[in-house]
Amino acid sequence: DWQARVATWRDAWLDQPQWNEPIEAWWHEVMQRLRDEAQNPDTALAGRFASVVQTAGRQLLADATLRGWLNTQAQHVLLRALEGSRDNIVGFVAQRVEAWDAHDMSRVLEDHIGRDLQFIRINGTLVGALVGLLLHSLTETALTLPVVQGWMLP
Repeated sequence: DWQARVATWRDAWLDQPQWNEPIEAWWHEVMQRLRDEAQNPDTALAGRFASVVQTAGRQLLADATLRGWLNTQAQHVLLRALEGSRDNIVGFVAQRVEAWDAHDMSRVLEDHIGRDLQFIRINGTLVGALVGLLLHSLTETALTLPVVQGWMLP
């Protein structure tokens, strides 16, 4: 009950404009100073931030368990965030793909999987040539057999 009274008092105090305006002004000033410091690479804040990022990067490189845990957490967060948007995403992708003409579609495919398509083309050509050579060899060999020659005579 004590917490509820404190929360009520706090909310009533914060709802008064004479408190809101100075707090809001102070908050905007703090945020502007942080933005200014973050944009200047020579400030202490930028140096500390760079140090924190470098330390975190080194720790991530050294700790596979931490990397795995972070990846799992990121996947869970992303899945939860996208859960309600699944239909919208599918609709957006479908509209985008339907809007492409044949030229755009082939350009996108070539840009993203062109190297793989080239290997598929080369492999298909080689396999086709080998199958054709094998069939030709089998046919020529079969034509030399007396049984086959007997079938072919009138």
